[in-house]
Amino acid sequence: MATPQEVRFVGFFASFPLDPEERKVDLLRGVLALEDPLGFRKMDVGKVMGSHSTKPFSESGLKRALKSLEEGSADFLYLLPFWRNREWVRSFENSVSIYWTSFIPPRGHRDLSPYEKRFGDAGTLLVEYPLSRFTANAESPFQTQLVRFAKQHFVDQGLHWAFIHLGSKPLDYTGLGLDPHDLGKDGPFLRTRGSFPLTAFDTDLKVAAGYFKEHVKGAFWTNFLNPFHVSILGGWQVLLPQLSCEVAEQLSHFGAFLRVTRSPLDPPTSRAIEAYQRLRRLLRPILLETPEEVFGVQRAIMGDWTPESVRPT
Repeated sequence: MATPQEVRFVGFFASFPLDPEERKVDLLRGVLALEDPLGFRKMDVGKVMGSHSTKPFSESGLKRALKSLEEGSADFLYLLPFWRNREWVRSFENSVSIYWTSFIPPRGHRDLSPYEKRFGDAGTLLVEYPLSRFTANAESPFQTQLVRFAKQHFVDQGLHWAFIHLGSKPLDYTGLGLDPHDLGKDGPFLRTRGSFPLTAFDTDLKVAAGYFKEHVKGAFWTNFLNPFHVSILGGWQVLLPQLSCEVAEQLSHFGAFLRVTRSPLDPPTSRAIEAYQRLRRLLRPILLETPEEVFGVQRAIMGDWTPESVRPT
């Protein structure tokens, strides 16, 4: 049950590898195909390190934006059901928001960093769905459709990591006059990860997108693990007997789909809490739950590396 100090929703997040010739825009098209009609009011599109435009949503404008994402002349697109920040709370009751990034940093002729050599470039997709599309203790038709879509694209698009989970954003964002997507640490997750987890789907997911090639942020309602994740955890035959998830399926190419309970809206019973925490313990070798853990991995990989152009002669 949401408190008066928060709004709740169900979020779908995916991290995926990027290449100048393959920016995974079909994944975004697939998410849009689940929506009929497209109930957006505003769209922001542009370059992370360049210009951008904010305009009323139109299907013709969306078509141009998708083409720009494919060509690389744009690398982010936000599709929102509200125009002003004060409307975002009400939008969670019956509307969908989509946040897409496909930023590939310019490198010129410099040498690649150890991080870039290991993880490459990564994009992110976040979709926020209203609770009305889901049912506690049951599989709603939309839930079935969304999970089927996510499983198919996770395999076909070779995604790094994906999950679906109950989201929570504090209402005090409105007092700051800011879009909640643009704030930093995921407070709800840091407070609840030791029991029944919630997440604000905050910008830490975007910052750590590349690391999800080898890591995950947490144990969530549905978890899509890539073959590397499963291998580090001991392989499917070792992992399966230890799971207490309601659904555990091996995916093509030896990835895994794990669903903890029947619905993302299921109540935080002691049985559900134990299932989440058992999965969390199993995922410990690949968990990056906090910004400090992310920075620790970054320091270990980067060491004292500096670009050749700034090294002392």
